[in-house]
Amino acid sequence: MAITHLVMHYSATFYDQDIGVSEIRRWHLARGFSDTGYHYVIRLSGALEIGRSPETRQGAHVRGHNRDTIGVCVVGGLLRSSGPTRGLDTRNTAQIQAQIELINKLLSRHPGAEVVGHRDLTATQCPGYDAAAWWASVNQRPAPAPNPVVSAPAWSFDYLRQGDRGALVRAVQTALMARGERLPRWGADGVFGSETDKALRGFQSAAMIGVDGIVGPVTWAALFSAGG
Repeated sequence: MAITHLVMHYSATFYDQDIGVSEIRRWHLARGFSDTGYHYVIRLSGALEIGRSPETRQGAHVRGHNRDTIGVCVVGGLLRSSGPTRGLDTRNTAQIQAQIELINKLLSRHPGAEVVGHRDLTATQCPGYDAAAWWASVNQRPAPAPNPVVSAPAWSFDYLRQGDRGALVRAVQTALMARGERLPRWGADGVFGSETDKALRGFQSAAMIGVDGIVGPVTWAALFSAGG
């Protein structure tokens, strides 16, 4: 059967708990599974571990949607300050980079698949952020309408500032342009240079948040909040 969705999950563990496939497999076996329910697990270090063979074995990660999906679990999702019942986006830079690389490889084999979060297919907080909108921003596409079932908490990526490079910078640049800020010379090139710094400060000023040229938690939330 053709793969229709790549489903993003979190492990519902604290952001500093370094676990992987072996721990998740043990938990899932205790629940009566035949193996870990996920096809892939991304550890805190960004290391990729294989759970169920994605090409030959059906996963057990989204009830009612396991036959035509691939499950990707990024370790984390909880902060100690907010406790074990509130799911958040705790991904670090290494995890996000590994996630982007894995998704691109999977899409090369399953080009028609959509990237979604667990919460897009059932009522849950998992994975703690709007995976479809995040992936659209990475690829500079219009974000889909937000899922009304469970609202996503604020984004919590690593801090970005002038001099940084990569997919996260490109996501910020794309969001800035979508918010009406100008990047006239290079656009979303993934390089946090002086023009991106100027556009970011302009956005921060208009949004009435701290104008420091740094993309921290408040700026992430403001850039990607629904309807902002």
